[in-house]
Amino acid sequence: MAPHTRSLSPALLWRLESDGWDLLGFDFVDDGRHADYTAGSPDLPLLADALTVLAEIPAPAVNLKRAEDRWAAYIPEPAHRAALAGGQLAHTDFNPENVIITPGRKAVLVDWAWSTTAAPWLDPALGCIWLIATGRQHPAEAEQWASRIPSWLTVPPDALTAFARANARLWTEIAKNNPGSWSNSLRDAANRYAVFRGGV
Repeated sequence: MAPHTRSLSPALLWRLESDGWDLLGFDFVDDGRHADYTAGSPDLPLLADALTVLAEIPAPAVNLKRAEDRWAAYIPEPAHRAALAGGQLAHTDFNPENVIITPGRKAVLVDWAWSTTAAPWLDPALGCIWLIATGRQHPAEAEQWASRIPSWLTVPPDALTAFARANARLWTEIAKNNPGSWSNSLRDAANRYAVFRGGV
């Protein structure tokens, strides 16, 4: 993944494969800190800028999850599942610990374990849930943030509502199977967003 995300992520310095292990060494992000998602945070435009760049990166020809398959169990309508499909690279995990703000005021994305081939509006939609969960933002504030990202303007409203409903189901399931403060927070945020979208 590293060769395709140079403009957004730490540089890959070396790779070592030995005894079944695949080790990667990345450039150190000096003096970086985790992003602040609270309303009015100066980090929010930086994240929007990063997602604007990411939306222009085609998914590389490697074995990636596909959005329409990842959320298939939670979206019964074929047309809504199809709206998730696309040819762009998506990060999909906007835990603030995965977004490092550098002293030069840039958002650097790390931990691409859940990278996915998707429609370009998917990442802003997922970002909204994290802003609600960890930034304690109202869903309308989160969507206002997302509107800074050009790909957000391409999302069909009914598909976004279906996706919000799907994430409410997903995080409710995760919180049930793995209860804890983090999963409960995402469950509550995803359900709040789905209610806001009129999806529950």
